[in-house]
Amino acid sequence: MSLKRVVQAMTVCAVLGSTHTYAEERNWDKMEQRMAAQEEAIRQLTERLKQYETTNQRLQEVGYQQEKEEKPLVQFGGGTNQLAISGDLRLRYEDRQTDNGDLNRFRHRLRIRLHWINDAENWEAGVQFTTGTENPTSMTDTYSEDYPFEATDMRLSYAYIRHEIDNWDIYVGQHVNPYLTTNLQWDGAVMPVGVSVGYNINKVADLSIEGFFAIAGMYDYAYAPNDDTDKESFMYGGQLGYGFSITDASKMVVAATAYIYDNDVTSGNTWTDSQGNSDPELDYTYQLIDITAKNKTTLSDDTNIETYFQGIMNIDPSGSDKSIIYYQDNTSNEKADDNNMAYTLGGQVNIDKFFIGGQWMYIEADSVNTWFSESTFGLGTGVGYSSVANVEGIILSTGYNFTKNIQASFSFMDYQEIEKSEGTRDDGKLYQFNITYQF
Repeated sequence: MSLKRVVQAMTVCAVLGSTHTYAEERNWDKMEQRMAAQEEAIRQLTERLKQYETTNQRLQEVGYQQEKEEKPLVQFGGGTNQLAISGDLRLRYEDRQTDNGDLNRFRHRLRIRLHWINDAENWEAGVQFTTGTENPTSMTDTYSEDYPFEATDMRLSYAYIRHEIDNWDIYVGQHVNPYLTTNLQWDGAVMPVGVSVGYNINKVADLSIEGFFAIAGMYDYAYAPNDDTDKESFMYGGQLGYGFSITDASKMVVAATAYIYDNDVTSGNTWTDSQGNSDPELDYTYQLIDITAKNKTTLSDDTNIETYFQGIMNIDPSGSDKSIIYYQDNTSNEKADDNNMAYTLGGQVNIDKFFIGGQWMYIEADSVNTWFSESTFGLGTGVGYSSVANVEGIILSTGYNFTKNIQASFSFMDYQEIEKSEGTRDDGKLYQFNITYQF
């Protein structure tokens, strides 16, 4: 090899070596820059983590201090996991026009309900406080009845314990009426006292039940002290019903019910005539059977129609029993078994916040137990016990829900006696204007 070529080869190697060294140095510089940037990022993250830990510790200290200093508004006992409080206040102006005179008055009704619920064990305890008197058919109090601007008493209208087992409900104590019914037999204010056992009844009230349901109960209807057993009476109730769909939008519920009393305390033999003489022929009691049917048809999201029918027959009176019409009119020859039927037919249309309804009622003198049947209809005619038997007529009602909680409503009743042996049959009219607040 010539000297010239050797020099050329050495020159090429020197150039290549210097180029490689320069590239390595550039790579090391970039790596050092990246490492420095990562170290700075780690430092910043560490600082932020320390700030978060400090803030969290302060929040925990504040929460712990508040927990020590503040007591809960409601503290439940071991058998309750929630308390439901509800109720309503109704203010009413009433104009009653009867053959016995006219009556104008302001009235109010306040109801406060408290329900203690144990979801884990399916137990519930409920109480309700209301205005009103000892009369079980009314929770309404009249303003200035005895004194100007008088104060109102509050009463305990029910107190019960309820237990649910699968599809069974057991009520013990004084509780809301569990039967499918209407105001023909039960005034809405009446709360039976005793034991009720229901099967599959949770969806009966809103008519969404599909299939069979049943209710049986024993109730302490009347109790008299001083060992006067002739005045003690129990009422036994039994109902069997069925719910089904007529169409996808129409639901129907029907039920047959029997109410049996074990003592003549409810009979006419406790009555006397206008001269104070008792009559042994007034010796029937109330043994009732009834058929009830209710329907709800949904027309749109905010429109539905509800209709209902109930027929009641008192099967105890015989051909020898006089009617209680005799109590008011000693010349009457009416028999109890000719006046032992009662009927009602009614309905209501609900359109968004507006509703309008009507009801026809026909209550013969010896048909229903007037101690707890509808108390407003017929009041003032002066015939029958509590003036609510031997009466027929209509009820018209309408109302508007201004909000979810505020409702204004109006009702009109026109009624008259069914049987009267002397003179013109008494009649009456009733106008009611209501404002109701629910909470």
